[in-house]
Amino acid sequence: MNRTAIVTGGARGIGAAITRKLNSLGYNVLVNYNTSEERAIKLKEELGVEIYKADVSDYNQVKAMVDYCVERFGKIDLLVNNAGFGDRTDFLEMDIDFQIQMTEVNCNSALYLTRMFLPPMVEHNEGHIINVASIAGFMPGPFMATYHATKGYLLLLGEAISYELRKTKVKLLTL
Repeated sequence: MNRTAIVTGGARGIGAAITRKLNSLGYNVLVNYNTSEERAIKLKEELGVEIYKADVSDYNQVKAMVDYCVERFGKIDLLVNNAGFGDRTDFLEMDIDFQIQMTEVNCNSALYLTRMFLPPMVEHNEGHIINVASIAGFMPGPFMATYHATKGYLLLLGEAISYELRKTKVKLLTL
C-alpha cells in the first residue's frame, strides 16, 4: 500500500532529514518549499520526491496546496508541519510585519493544514501528524519573544488535539 506524506519546509534542515527518512520508509513524499528551490530540486532528483512551492505565510497559497494534495493524492497518511523560522531582535525594535509573517508560518499554516488533513485521518481511523516545535516552546525568550511564543502555541495546540484524538488510532506528535 502506498502511503503519502507531506513535509512543509521539507527541503532543508530538519525537514530534509525527515523527508529522507520518510522516503527510505517507502512513503510518497511531497516536499513543500518556498525559499529553498535549489535544495528542493536536488531532493527531487536524489530521492524522486514530489516538490511543491508555496509560501505558507500566505493563506491562499496554503489553501491551494491543500487542494492540490487532495486532488493529487487523495488520502494523506502523514503530515509534518515543519516550516518555520525565527528572529533575534529587541521587541521594541522588531519589524512587526516580519513577526506577523513568523506567526503565519509557525502557527497558522500548521493550524490550517492540521484542520484540513485531520478529518479524513479520523474517518479512516489512521494517520499521523507531527508538529515541529522546539524546546523554546517551554520558556519565554527575551529577544526572541515571537519565536518562543509560536513554538509554545504549537506545543499547546498539539497537546490539546492529541487529547481529543485519544480514542482513535490517529496520532499527533509535537516534536
